[in-house]
Amino acid sequence: MFDYHACGHDGTNVACWGNNTVSQTDVPGDLGTPVQVVVGGLHTCVLQDDQQVTCWGDNSRGQTNVPSDLGNVVSLDSGYYHTCSLNNLGKVNCWGDNSIAGQVDVPSDLSDVTKLHSGIHNNCAETTFGAVCWGKNDYGQSSIWYDLVDYDVGDDHVCGFNKDKVMCFGKEHNEPELLNVPSGVSGPKAIGVGRFHSCVWADTGMHCWGREGEHLIFPADLTDVTEIDASTSHTCAIDNGAVVCWGSNTNGVLNVPTNILQPHKLNTGTNHNCVLDGETTARCWGANYRNQSSDRYNLTNPVGVAAGGSFPYPHSEDDGHSCVADDYGVDCWGSSSNGVLSIPFGLTNVVDLHAGWRATCALEANGEVTCWGDSINENIVDTLNIGNVTKIEGYNGGICAENRRKLSCSGLGGALLINR
Repeated sequence: MFDYHACGHDGTNVACWGNNTVSQTDVPGDLGTPVQVVVGGLHTCVLQDDQQVTCWGDNSRGQTNVPSDLGNVVSLDSGYYHTCSLNNLGKVNCWGDNSIAGQVDVPSDLSDVTKLHSGIHNNCAETTFGAVCWGKNDYGQSSIWYDLVDYDVGDDHVCGFNKDKVMCFGKEHNEPELLNVPSGVSGPKAIGVGRFHSCVWADTGMHCWGREGEHLIFPADLTDVTEIDASTSHTCAIDNGAVVCWGSNTNGVLNVPTNILQPHKLNTGTNHNCVLDGETTARCWGANYRNQSSDRYNLTNPVGVAAGGSFPYPHSEDDGHSCVADDYGVDCWGSSSNGVLSIPFGLTNVVDLHAGWRATCALEANGEVTCWGDSINENIVDTLNIGNVTKIEGYNGGICAENRRKLSCSGLGGALLINR
């Protein structure tokens, strides 16, 4: 749904409702049996069981002029002023507006497509070798990403890796672009992204890059890193079953407690850090102005712990909170400013957790994401445009959510969408 109209079908009939300024909800009477219906900004298209396509509504950009050479269409998707189809031979065709970002210009070498997705002014196609995207790219959303194994999120950039390559994109010097990754990184295993830097553990050791500072100077004796998490000016990792941190030691964020025996689910905040210890305990250290670094015991099957707050003021005493999720739900403590401790009623079966600047988000087992706290950050979930979520990641004022088909991010610095 784009501009206030929506459509659906029951396998026999198509129904549309909402805004009808250009007849976009006036379903033609001669439609065949519907298989799929998609809506654009002010137009609607239907794929019928004879593998033909019919479109109606606004045609000011040619978005309802269905080409005659589509072949046997198996799926559709629509952007704001354009529509694309995928046929049974794995070929993509697009029609409609092409003036904004070349979103109708399908790459000439695109083939063997298995799935097709369209954003407002961009498209992505899943192929047998990975994802190929084209069109508007102001936030890197049309960059090419291949079969991500893992990723992490900073304020203005995202980094991820597959079995043999690390990729980053986002903003550098206030301009969105693909970001440079150090050469010589081979066999990546774990990744952490901070506000202005990134670190990856690979077969070739630890590699850190980004804005110059202490956070880039990692210990030389790391040998078996399984987790990395990075913040504004420090980074932590789990190496050989122990937590180790480097960078600036403001508020004691590098002073890891000595009695953490089974660390996992490591999370770094701006001024404090948290980690799960075994199956019953959450340990935190660093700034403790609002008791955000106090520990939690007697947990039952904890699934995640998060350290949030204190951005954009790295040394603020006004906020800072922590949250943990286990079989009994979510528990948050620390500063109560902006409602970050006001956990929504009925939040159950939480499987993932993220605490950022003045907001916290939880992922439930049913794939739904719920956020609470400051209204600006709380509402970021409304712009994610993604369902059946399997993982969430975030940093301060933003969040990314992932399912099997796409990685969608929203919050400070804008929004991005990578169809995978």
